[in-house]
Amino acid sequence: MTRVDFQCLIPNNEVHSNILMLAALKTIIAQRAFDKTFEEISDKITIWSLPPQFGIDALNSDISRQVVFEKYKDFWMPKSSALKYIYVPFIDDIFHWFLMVVFIDEGEVYKLDSYPNPDRDISKNFVMRWTLELLNYILCSPYSATKVLENKDLPIDNWPFNKARGIPDCKTSDDSPIWLLKWMAMEDMFQSNLTTRPPDAQIRMLAACANLTGNHNEICHIVKNHSAARRKALVGN
Repeated sequence: MTRVDFQCLIPNNEVHSNILMLAALKTIIAQRAFDKTFEEISDKITIWSLPPQFGIDALNSDISRQVVFEKYKDFWMPKSSALKYIYVPFIDDIFHWFLMVVFIDEGEVYKLDSYPNPDRDISKNFVMRWTLELLNYILCSPYSATKVLENKDLPIDNWPFNKARGIPDCKTSDDSPIWLLKWMAMEDMFQSNLTTRPPDAQIRMLAACANLTGNHNEICHIVKNHSAARRKALVGN
């Protein structure tokens, strides 16, 4: 990604899917930092934060479940006996973003949606249920071998859907990527009872800072040094 990609985080610009992918990437790499071997089942990986392309591939009838599995399993879906959450962003055919969160410990699935529409809920639920079938296939595969579903009465594609509380009906999809940035940042502090969303500009700034200064950015040290020098110059003036 380049500086041009990050310019979409400037207020009043449309946030691109690359930024949402980077938000998921940050979560994955931050967890990798605690598990250098990454070969055996880990007891530290608690989140699978999947990129937007995963939801698209999961629904593509021309791609088999095994092909999707092979594409994402090594990097995005590391083996983990401590897995608690799976975050899956979706974009529908009117370019509205919403988020599915699988809460494994509680055996529940949450839909976080800033533009709930009864006329479109059927299609959204179908998308989520279809993706859950794929996730169940992956979690039950010999590769995963996590046993995180061992004590569950039902496969995850039969788990109940819940709507997160506290999300206003925005009556538009314009801000839906901003909502996703806020929700994905919860990571392993997921809450189903949400508070009022911070201002748009604040979410954009926090996303930019987190993505530019995180260890997943190979030049994060350069960014930090330049920022420190700029702050010093401003204080000096």
